[in-house]
Amino acid sequence: MILSICITSYKRVNELKRCLLSISTIYSDDVEIIISEDCSPLKYEIKKMVDSLRDRISFKLTFNSNEDNIGYDRNLKKLIDLANGKYILFLSDDDSIYPGALDRLIPFLMKNNYKFIYTPFENLNGEMARKSIDSYEIKNGKESAARNIYNFILFSGLIFLRESVKDISANRFVNLNYFQVYLGLVSVYKYGGYYFDCILVKEHGDGENAFGTTSLGEHAKGLVDRKKSYSNIEYNKGLINVIRIFDNDFNENTMSFFEKEYGLRTASGLIIAAKNNELETYWEKLKELDIKYGLLPYVYYYAIKILGVNIMEKIFMCPKKILLSKRKRELM
Repeated sequence: MILSICITSYKRVNELKRCLLSISTIYSDDVEIIISEDCSPLKYEIKKMVDSLRDRISFKLTFNSNEDNIGYDRNLKKLIDLANGKYILFLSDDDSIYPGALDRLIPFLMKNNYKFIYTPFENLNGEMARKSIDSYEIKNGKESAARNIYNFILFSGLIFLRESVKDISANRFVNLNYFQVYLGLVSVYKYGGYYFDCILVKEHGDGENAFGTTSLGEHAKGLVDRKKSYSNIEYNKGLINVIRIFDNDFNENTMSFFEKEYGLRTASGLIIAAKNNELETYWEKLKELDIKYGLLPYVYYYAIKILGVNIMEKIFMCPKKILLSKRKRELM
């Protein structure tokens, strides 16, 4: 078995159905699909839907339903434990596989032995995201790990050599919702990896917020509707904790790079919040984050207040695109 497509599932029946029906490849004997449903209120409806599709799916299909709600992070680990493939491809139940992508990916996996691979995806706006200029090999080490943090955030389309991550526990990450970021940091730090320039995933993002539902931690109470412009700040609290765990484990300081990058990227969040009439709420929550993101967010905020969001959007986006493009070239 070359590839285990590992799908997290929680409370999304129709979205999971769309996801499953999107999976297609001529290499069906080399692929298995594993679904781990995290004891949601719709678990029986989800199982019934999956069973109804078995005759239409030409892959080995495994459905697991957790006896208790263990949360997103430990559910990712559950998928790793259930997988049989050489490689694990993580996929959210409200995303889908891009047509023809697996027919390109699987031959690449057959010929190579990288410990970690990531791919670009089509985002909610129909634009390519996590996109670089061309395929390239990722060097191992602290700098590569730090510079790729944002590439680990969407777990759909992240591919891990199962053997290299199977012994990493998720117990420290309950309700942080970014276990895959830790896996990515460890993989690139130790082994490096590969960026495969093939759009693999279509991000839909139309399912109900499925993170932070477990009762195992207090962080779940802080999460808000993903449609709120400031929801990303609540999630970022978990991300910051994950980066700190990694830095503590390996005596490194990838946080310093993340803080600089985060300060640069706050322009987008502030602009979106202003357009949604949530600027003040977003700004107050942003200031609560326990990181040193510098002066840029303050410049962005007061510029929006003085000049207006439409003018500042035009001003902000040009230098941001230039700087992020520079970051992508530095990764290569």
